[in-house]
Amino acid sequence: MPFIGNKPADSYLTLEKQTFTTSATDTYVLDREVSSPNDLELFLNNVRQEPVEAYTISGTTLTLASAITASDSMYCIYQGRSVGTTKPADNTITSAMIVDNAITSSKIASGAIANQSAYRNLIINGDMSIDQRNQTTTINGTGVTYNVDRFLGRGVSSAGVFTLVQDTDAPERFTNSLKATVTTADSSIASGSSYRVQHFVEGNNSTNLYWGNSSAQTVTLSFYVKSSVTGTFGGNLANGDFNRFNVFSYTINSANTWERKTISITGDTSGTWLTNNGLGIRINWSLGAGSTLLASAGSWGSSVKEGVTSQTNLIATNSATWQITGVQLEVGTSASDFEFLPYDVNLNRCMRYYQTYQSGGMICWSGTTISGANYFQDVRHVVPMRTSATIGNLTVENRNGFNTSNPSIDYGNTQGFRATLQSNANTNEAYFRFKYTADAEL
Repeated sequence: MPFIGNKPADSYLTLEKQTFTTSATDTYVLDREVSSPNDLELFLNNVRQEPVEAYTISGTTLTLASAITASDSMYCIYQGRSVGTTKPADNTITSAMIVDNAITSSKIASGAIANQSAYRNLIINGDMSIDQRNQTTTINGTGVTYNVDRFLGRGVSSAGVFTLVQDTDAPERFTNSLKATVTTADSSIASGSSYRVQHFVEGNNSTNLYWGNSSAQTVTLSFYVKSSVTGTFGGNLANGDFNRFNVFSYTINSANTWERKTISITGDTSGTWLTNNGLGIRINWSLGAGSTLLASAGSWGSSVKEGVTSQTNLIATNSATWQITGVQLEVGTSASDFEFLPYDVNLNRCMRYYQTYQSGGMICWSGTTISGANYFQDVRHVVPMRTSATIGNLTVENRNGFNTSNPSIDYGNTQGFRATLQSNANTNEAYFRFKYTADAEL
């Protein structure tokens, strides 16, 4: 039968016989050590002897109650063995050998199981499930344009164009992916131009990496990817100051097939890596880059590099598609299974950077007004934001007793802001309802 831990070296399944060469003595040596006289049966001239009364045992020494002669015959049968232990060979214990609930957390040494801590994934919304903006975005310039929460696209003005959208096509266990589609190809990318999908990691979330120090930790980036184009693709990790870069590469082997990629990246011992609420780490998946932005993979440097030498440029093929999900960045040299979080937890983490109140979730002020007076509505964010948010798309949807302008915004901070609107009537049934977005992206 299988054993957990130290396996007994001997068993009790067989009985062994030892025959003694007798002489005029009362002391004999046993072939093996036993614990007590009852661990063997002793026969003298084929007559079974009574333990303790006829003989005693100490270790391997058998002592008779009286001496016998050389003409006597004597043998014993061992009833049991002393139990020894051995260490199981590496990789010999399988899950089928472990009884349910047999191993508790208190019996597992700290650090014995790698990459199993909660929130080990530095990526927020890596499963692409949160999409507060809920739209298709067109990437046709160098500015930052977000799509699904925490993921953005950047491109080139007056050249290639691609779109980003949340898609329901995803690998097993996932429900969503981020899909890029080329709508205008750029088959001759200018030397300093770049098309990419990015994710920014806040410095507060990457303090445990110790990057910029001699104790910099190795990380592993893993993700699922699917593309209509095969070949070697590239990307990079960079710091917030955009002066430290490490290029990585991965290969898409089969067209239109979900594949998981795993890339280990040695921590950077140089440069400045923020550990506050600023931009800590940039992660970039290149969809196309000019020649001066390409380099070999696997080392840190200070020159701007965003893709790998001889990479496949998705942007060069019109209607080409590229999808990604299950993005995880964690400490260590190997990738663990993707860390799924509850939907509400994932949403709240995304709301640190972006919140939206549109139709069905608008803010309302109501009460009695005096014409010409200003009225204030304090708005508290659902969760505190990374920094004082930029309030945008602020529009009054319905009003009574107020002028036709939109509210002014002041007293903004990480917790919320104040909206002010002037009344144009004396009424007991005044109100205004407004929608807005709050943006504190990195």
